[in-house]
Amino acid sequence: LAGSVFTDLDGFGWFDSNEIGLEGVTVYLDANGNNAPDAGERTATSAADGTFRFTRIPSGPHTLGVVAPAERRVSGPETGGRSVWVN
Repeated sequence: LAGSVFTDLDGFGWFDSNEIGLEGVTVYLDANGNNAPDAGERTATSAADGTFRFTRIPSGPHTLGVVAPAERRVSGPETGGRSVWVN
């Protein structure tokens, strides 16, 4: 499971060529649905280009959350994370 954290200049939730990745952002698999990373939940930190990766994720549905830096906000669902399916 891989993706990117980026500055969403237009607020559409899609990466555009004029937007840049954000380094050092915590991304987590929210196993208990409380919208916060907890002990035992898998986390990843975005690289200099904003990319992150989780390996060896069990097949099935997962909820992906992001801890927004203090000066930023997460675009997308107002509550909860993004639902993803891993095959």
